[in-house]
Amino acid sequence: MSEPTASANPTPEAHREKLMTALFVAMVQHQTETALMMLGHLPHPETGEHVFDPETAQLVIEQLAMLSVKTKGNLSADEDKMLKKCLQTLQMAFMETMKHQAAAAGASPILSPSDAAPAAPTAPLFAMAPATPVAAAAPVVQSSSAPPAPAAEDDSSARKRFVKKYEA
Repeated sequence: MSEPTASANPTPEAHREKLMTALFVAMVQHQTETALMMLGHLPHPETGEHVFDPETAQLVIEQLAMLSVKTKGNLSADEDKMLKKCLQTLQMAFMETMKHQAAAAGASPILSPSDAAPAAPTAPLFAMAPATPVAAAAPVVQSSSAPPAPAAEDDSSARKRFVKKYEA
């Protein structure tokens, strides 16, 4: 009797590596889509409405930047390339959205044309946006497919609050 070949019967380690790669790619794609949704570039999957919450988008982008720094040297070439491409795409989308918002509000652009190059993954994105406390900014939900508009006023009651209770 002959033994099965290694390619027909992968080792548990090879199977686990493929699974971890697939999970990593899915996580980065999910974070990328979340940030794009918070910038108003993608509609909310359940409501179809466009949400504009730049603080949340900024947080997600910074989390991916942190992931890039913390996993440096531990990713395959394809994983590293995909993470860097997603991060660069999000940073450019964030800068363009904030420029568009500033222009729509009649203010001068936040960034000069020389700042259009993507920042290094270790650079904080807070320097790219106006300083507003996270607690003071509530997400704006739009039902049209038009570009998102900035929040008109501080209305913390507009934000839904979810509380998970644990019972012993």
